[in-house]
Amino acid sequence: MSPATARPRAPRAWPLVRGGFTARFHDLTYAMAAAALVPLFTTHVLSWLWVVPCGLVLGWGYLADTGRVRRLDHRAFWIVVTALVAVWVALQIPSADTRFTGFIRLLLYLQAYRLLNLKRNREYVQVHLLAFFQILVTTALSPNFSIAPLLFVFMVTSTWALMALTLKRGIENELEFTAPGRAAAIPIGAPSPADRLVAPRYLAGTAVIALGTFLVTFPIFYAIPRIGTGFFLSPLVATKLVTGFNEEVLLGAVGELETSGGLAMRIQLEDPAKLPLLGDIRHIRGVALNQYDGKGRWRNTLRKTVKPPRSQNPFLERDFQVGRGPGRRPVVAYTVYLEPIGTSALFGFPVPFQVLVNSEHIRIDSSGSIALPRVPGSTLSYTVQSYVEQFDPERLRLAGADYDEEIRTNYLGVYPDMDPRVGDLAREITAGAVSPYDKAVAVRDHLERNYVYTTELARDRRFLPLEDFLFVQKRGHCEYFASAQAMLLRAIGVPTRLVNGFLQGEWNPLGGYLIVQQSDAHSWTEVYFPGSGWVMFDPSPRSIATPEETQTTAASAVHFLDAIRMGWNRYVLAFTASDQRNAFERMMQVTSSSRLLRGSDPFKWITHTFQGRGGGAGAKGVVGGVVIVVALAIAAWNLFASPRGLGRKRSKRSSPDAEAALATSFYREMVRVLAKKGIPKSPAATPREFSAEVRGLGSEAAEAVERLTRLVEGVRYAGRSPAEDEWRSARADLAAVERSRKVVSAERRPVARAARAAAPPERPAAR
Repeated sequence: MSPATARPRAPRAWPLVRGGFTARFHDLTYAMAAAALVPLFTTHVLSWLWVVPCGLVLGWGYLADTGRVRRLDHRAFWIVVTALVAVWVALQIPSADTRFTGFIRLLLYLQAYRLLNLKRNREYVQVHLLAFFQILVTTALSPNFSIAPLLFVFMVTSTWALMALTLKRGIENELEFTAPGRAAAIPIGAPSPADRLVAPRYLAGTAVIALGTFLVTFPIFYAIPRIGTGFFLSPLVATKLVTGFNEEVLLGAVGELETSGGLAMRIQLEDPAKLPLLGDIRHIRGVALNQYDGKGRWRNTLRKTVKPPRSQNPFLERDFQVGRGPGRRPVVAYTVYLEPIGTSALFGFPVPFQVLVNSEHIRIDSSGSIALPRVPGSTLSYTVQSYVEQFDPERLRLAGADYDEEIRTNYLGVYPDMDPRVGDLAREITAGAVSPYDKAVAVRDHLERNYVYTTELARDRRFLPLEDFLFVQKRGHCEYFASAQAMLLRAIGVPTRLVNGFLQGEWNPLGGYLIVQQSDAHSWTEVYFPGSGWVMFDPSPRSIATPEETQTTAASAVHFLDAIRMGWNRYVLAFTASDQRNAFERMMQVTSSSRLLRGSDPFKWITHTFQGRGGGAGAKGVVGGVVIVVALAIAAWNLFASPRGLGRKRSKRSSPDAEAALATSFYREMVRVLAKKGIPKSPAATPREFSAEVRGLGSEAAEAVERLTRLVEGVRYAGRSPAEDEWRSARADLAAVERSRKVVSAERRPVARAARAAAPPERPAAR
């Protein structure tokens, strides 16, 4: 066979389905529904037992659409099921713990009902909308990098399914034009004009479109003005995790965290070179507790002060002054990405003096504990500046024991009925010590040398917890060490308090940040010295410095994966208004050497526009900002999307698709009117054959029908663009068809069939 007569090679067949475009469209729809369902189970809000009913729904709906099983379309059945589901969901609404879970289950039921009753195109659109809502719920419940691959799979499959749905509707419109009523009768797997079109190249092309859509929307995501921390980090579900960082803590709560897994936070230093300033042992302070009841319960009884921010701009994080300035002491700036661990406390390296966080106010007490007004339900990011306090031991020895009334009242009390042996042991340990500082060192060293650190606790219920630790077990975790030092020092008149937080963390050199696990939870004590303030003492053997471990290949891989997750949280989920401002400032620094921008400061102008009196965002400023954003959007449209943008010439022609749709609507109306006049169009008849049949019946509208048929053929098949007077003539022809008389003579039917047979064959020009 010569090259000139060689038959063109057909696209490679679809390898995974039965065949036919309708079957492929059916498979893509269910693949999209499954891709939206799987990420929802990774949030752990639904039990994995739900996989069974969800899988049955997908399987039954898939088989029912192909006719292999019976469709569940009994109206009475669905009325009963819907009523039961409505009652079930309504019972979950009053409880805050189950309200959102009830909404998710309702969403799943609606999707199940829709998948089991798929018939019309609008029902397929509803499947797409419900799948999209499932993805929104997933991103809100699980804002971490682990779901990113699943989201990409959904994005690709949904693009495939949407484009296939659009193609299906186009095919049905085409069939409706040539044979009204035929499109609805095409079963899944039947031949279709698009069977050769949807091939592997179709999948590859639509996947490229999905990737292109992502790349186009990526800069838009970063340019959208932020108000707060973003939709993805909104607390949709209250956390149920209970930790040792509240105002009332039971002895052992931090110890439970020490044996648990899971991430607590990541801390990214603004300047990683300042990490050595934090010392060999890094303590991350959380809450301070001042009262112990002897039965294992610590409390914070200090009065909380509500502190408003220094700035009120809703587009930026609020700036809170939480302590005195650093003076000449070294300062470390860092950002904390706190996971939802069930506490409102804000953590930081001692001693914080400035916090930037998106909150209307914070609560702070005289112990330096900082907390939000409510417990965050998702990852929280905030920026802290702390100064590093360096104490001189000789100065602490000379501090004396002249304590004011607040210190005596809050930090010298012991619990009722304390065993006298506690005081005797304290005096025995500090027999050779003179100053409060030497006494604190002596107690710390005694506990480190003579007691064993362990998380596997034994308990003798005949004794109170602390006495059992000191005189019976002589082993325990950090809370027991810290509580023992606090009570021993208080027994001899040295003011002490307990502090709960985290210890050390693991440095990730690839990302330049600290990884703090829940197992790093820790307790220590702070001792008060007049003139110097509170000084940290950690009696736990766990706090003894150990050499840094050599970086292994496995550890490098773990750090690499965690750095990817950190980047996802940092630059996607937690990208805030301050980040936008910093990025804009860096852009201005890069372009500041330009002659065009020299001598101007547009960022100050934008900031002034958004701010009202006193630095806040006034109504005028917000409206002005919205106007600016809208104006920029209109300008971008005119430049890049409008047909007149970037030097494009304005065309007087309408869109070819719009013209084809208009011509088709004329033809459909003509067919509908002629059917009422006694001339129904046969599904097997082409437009030209139908025109010949109308003429053969001697209808008054024969000439008008011929002109309308030529118009539609020219627009749809030849790509011709009619002039305005032709559209006016088409409207006049349609009116003439409506005015024509009804055809009732049956004896002229053979004449019509003969005329149709004599009609010239249709060979429409390629579009």
